[in-house]
Amino acid sequence: MAMVNEAFVRQYLPNVDPLTQQVFVPQFDPVGTKIGSPVTRQIVGVFHDVRNMGPRQADVPEIDVPFWQFPLAFAAVAAHTSGDPRNAIKDLAAAMQTVDPDLPLIQVQTMQEVVSLTLA
Repeated sequence: MAMVNEAFVRQYLPNVDPLTQQVFVPQFDPVGTKIGSPVTRQIVGVFHDVRNMGPRQADVPEIDVPFWQFPLAFAAVAAHTSGDPRNAIKDLAAAMQTVDPDLPLIQVQTMQEVVSLTLA
């Protein structure tokens, strides 16, 4: 299964229902260095375009698959909080420890910090 963004639908599937389509994508190893045979994935959803590479990036077609289908050596998490986001860091770290006590919590930043660094 896979989800695609709106840019993908506009570029590759403009006149069809994307939820009736399959995509063929190369299979990468977890660190993205080796390409294997293409894998068929059923499109199960369409999500809004997100500028993952920064606010200046144009909308880029994306295909996302569940982590269990393509486990990477790292993962990124974003959390929306009320109040000062720095106050939630301890709670987020504790939640991650319940998933796997060996998971490190690194590069913790507020969205304001991410945007400021991107625009600097």
